[in-house]
Amino acid sequence: MHIVLDDTAMAAAGQGNVLASRLIHRAHGPPASPATASRRLRSRSVRAGRARAQQDSLWNRQQLANQLRSLLREYYPAALDAFATWTNGLCRPEARELLKAASTPTRAARLTRTQLQAVLKRAGRKRGVEAEADRLRDAFRAEWAHQPPLIEDSLGRRQVRGLLVGQQARDGLDDVAHVLAAAEMAG
Repeated sequence: MHIVLDDTAMAAAGQGNVLASRLIHRAHGPPASPATASRRLRSRSVRAGRARAQQDSLWNRQQLANQLRSLLREYYPAALDAFATWTNGLCRPEARELLKAASTPTRAARLTRTQLQAVLKRAGRKRGVEAEADRLRDAFRAEWAHQPPLIEDSLGRRQVRGLLVGQQARDGLDDVAHVLAAAEMAG
């Protein structure tokens, strides 16, 4: 099909092209100088690097949580049960502090209400500390199958080492994120 446009239609089409050109120029600005283009490219690569670092941080955190969950399933199911009600259970500061304070089921069962409250407060919890301490004490004192004491202690030490490695990984990735943020602000 062949369309024939009259002079009015041609003029309107030409004005549309001029208007579109002006809108594109206004939206994107004038062509950048090489220095400005280089700066924009560096800024994009810094943002991409920061996004990768954050993605790696989340992946590492989840991988460490999965390893910890697997270890706890072997010898400390009471902890998994106690943390199941929390969103991001094993990744929460309360879970890490509790696992440091009571690295084995036997030690957890011996914790008093006051000790549990102190651990929760040390982890940063401000509300519902008393009720949560009571719930945790009941969960830790519930009847669960136990490993022999030597095996339980060995697995408890392994679990604490895993928590320390996880904390070092989180600290290192936080440092990387701060450095990248500073680089982005400077560049």
